[in-house]
Amino acid sequence: MQDKKFQIFISSTYKDLIEAREKVFSTILSMYHFPVGMEMFSADNDEQWKIIQDTMMDSDYYILIIGHRYGSVTKEGISYTEKEYDYAKSLGIPIMSFVRNRDVATTPNEREGNKSNEKKLDEFIKKVTEGKMCEFWETSDDLVNKITIALVKAFSRHQRTGWIRADKAITPEMSEEFLRLSKENYSLRQELDELKKKQIGKEPNLEILINESDKLKIKFQENLNFEHLGYLEQIDYSLIEEYLLPYIKKEEIENYNNNIPTNQEIDKFNQEAIYFTRLTDTGLDLSFSISNIGSAKANEIFIDITFPNEVKILKKDEIEDLELPKIPTIPENPIEVAEKEYDKANMKKILGEFKVSNIYDLIGSQALSAISSYPPLTRGYSQLVGKNILTVRNTTFLNENTITLKLSDLLHTRMYTFDDEYLLVPLKKGSFHIKVTVICEEYSEEKGLKIPLSVL
Repeated sequence: MQDKKFQIFISSTYKDLIEAREKVFSTILSMYHFPVGMEMFSADNDEQWKIIQDTMMDSDYYILIIGHRYGSVTKEGISYTEKEYDYAKSLGIPIMSFVRNRDVATTPNEREGNKSNEKKLDEFIKKVTEGKMCEFWETSDDLVNKITIALVKAFSRHQRTGWIRADKAITPEMSEEFLRLSKENYSLRQELDELKKKQIGKEPNLEILINESDKLKIKFQENLNFEHLGYLEQIDYSLIEEYLLPYIKKEEIENYNNNIPTNQEIDKFNQEAIYFTRLTDTGLDLSFSISNIGSAKANEIFIDITFPNEVKILKKDEIEDLELPKIPTIPENPIEVAEKEYDKANMKKILGEFKVSNIYDLIGSQALSAISSYPPLTRGYSQLVGKNILTVRNTTFLNENTITLKLSDLLHTRMYTFDDEYLLVPLKKGSFHIKVTVICEEYSEEKGLKIPLSVL
């Protein structure tokens, strides 16, 4: 009989396998090990499931027995047996699975009567058997024999913690080692206490300034260097001036009216273009100064600076990667096309009357007054199009709106500055706060502060 005893968790449905479970429990006890299973608890609520989890975590081996019933279903939609199996697998406990032959004769009480559960049972068996060691059994005696053999092999192949008697847990050699370690621990604690006495009152004190100040102000630009895309009106064919009618077709008007951008599309473009212009044109350069005003060196310093959502933080080298919003496709205005055709035709007529081939031959002559007597040569709808505006051992990181500053160390009375790397872009007026958290090797917990931010 070996000194180490193992706790073995038995998982299965209950009513259809009462006899098999009793024989398995008796066999494990006869091997001087500890079987545990659902007989010890009722897994019908979250509190009892927590007890099962704790028991499984203390177990050395897990035995799964599957008969011809799937069992009662949890709120997750799987049976308690399958839930236990999945949890044992997640813990890495050695698992031994035993599935009853599918063609063995069974009583009605041993068979699954629910069609949905039959399908779930088949899927569970497939999960257990595919690519894993699994034994098939017919009778309870057959099951006990196979479990006994499997356990002996598992004890040899998978060394587990197990349990031993307290009087056999500590050998004379171990007692001697414990005594040596205890003396060493006492000596080290005395040395540590002496060091602490010398260090009393000595610790780093980190101060953080943004743009050399403990408060930050920035102006919100109302009028940006950006021209909005105006709304486009549909053309009413009946209102077209008569002199243009020879040069324009109704179908061209209809095609234009059907393809001009909607007001919603224009509004969307304008909003995106305003945001783009604000990001590229209105940023404030940021610098971060970290001073150690304490009396000891600070090591492994991490500072998280989180800005409110009412501003946007960008890396300078990312500005050039920003893309101007795509301008909505605007079809050519048929009235403007007609006016060009009208101008061409009248120019030919003017040149023909003066018997010249070049309009510049007419400069300084009375032909200029003749030209002015014709209807205007430039008419039509003007359109405002948005401009193509394109305005980068200690390190920093940007994650959304949080900048992390990392310093390997900072001597007391010294200061380090990060600059020329980030921009702050205001998106909304108001009074806000910048959250700063500081941690270093010498701090027992992180320290926090708030820096006022005013967007005027």
